[in-house]
Amino acid sequence: MYFSDLQILNFALALEHLEVAFYQQGLSNFTEQHFLDAGYPGWTRGRYEQILDHEKTHVDFLTAAITAAGAKAVQPCSYS
Repeated sequence: MYFSDLQILNFALALEHLEVAFYQQGLSNFTEQHFLDAGYPGWTRGRYEQILDHEKTHVDFLTAAITAAGAKAVQPCSYS
């Protein structure tokens, strides 16, 4: 089966949307104190925030590439 470049980019975008939701939900459920109480170093939550920012950048990049090619970019789903 053959997939077009835009289909592949939209698939990658769907995965990036999932990753953004994963980090957003995790960070909304766990404060810095939760990380400290679990025995993690003080900088750990900040690393997760940094990863979230990277994932958002991936979403922006893929969305821009897909729309620049004249296609419609997939939207994030509701994740639970």
